[in-house]
Amino acid sequence: MDKADLEFLYEQIGEIVKEEKDSRKAVNETRPFLEEILSTHLVDEKYLRPAPDRPASYLVYRPADRSYSVVSMVWGAGQKFPIHDHLSWGLIGVYSQSIREERFDRLDDGSKEGYAAIEQTGITDFSEGQILEEGLLFDANTRSDIHRILNPAEKPAVSIHILASDLGMKHRNQYDQASNTIKKFISGYDDPEGRIDGRIVGGNDKSKLIEAQPHVTLDVTGLECPFPTQKTLHELSHMARGEILEVKMDSEDSAYDELPTALRTRGLEYVILEHHSGFWKAKVQSESH
Repeated sequence: MDKADLEFLYEQIGEIVKEEKDSRKAVNETRPFLEEILSTHLVDEKYLRPAPDRPASYLVYRPADRSYSVVSMVWGAGQKFPIHDHLSWGLIGVYSQSIREERFDRLDDGSKEGYAAIEQTGITDFSEGQILEEGLLFDANTRSDIHRILNPAEKPAVSIHILASDLGMKHRNQYDQASNTIKKFISGYDDPEGRIDGRIVGGNDKSKLIEAQPHVTLDVTGLECPFPTQKTLHELSHMARGEILEVKMDSEDSAYDELPTALRTRGLEYVILEHHSGFWKAKVQSESH
């Protein structure tokens, strides 16, 4: 398989996502395409690099309509992800080495905000070339998409994820089994070019914004919604067309919800970066025309 064949493969996956509404059937139809990706090893090396303190998540492919994503997760020795859901169907295959999957079922009906009771239903190890057995099922009739992946070995491992959503930019849920709590999160994507210390968690993913030097900086750390967004919009209103504003904030709600909504509504180009040290930076281009 060459790269042209890989592009055709992505087109076929896109057709499945568009046409098949039953998640079990969609998973079964997608499985051969993931097997091709695993066997040909055509994923670029830049998507296979581990991060030192957490699993790395790289966007390998996403169509223009963002209806699905192909993501490379790189697991350093002993690294694991929190228990989470996907809110879409998907498949995961082991590209190199081995990983361990823990599966969970939700026991409550979701009616109590911030509360979720889950129980572990299985632990399975998967080696290179294997695909996680049942896939992640999620549709109008099926909810089986809560799990955690970890790397118990000493060597880095890589898994390839095909999800029927723009996985890294989608609001999903993290679960804490000990406290029976649930919270929203956006997992984001790491920059394969290594330009940022953190993850892209919102926006247009524009390289020019990631690399651009801001004309104006605004620090709204310590402020909660709606003030970071209000101050950002106020600052933008006084900037020249096309200038770049950089905003530093530590309000999770502002970074994930309110500010992106306000910027999208106004048709502005932006990118939001989550930094490891517990804050977010937004880069926004003021109106360019």
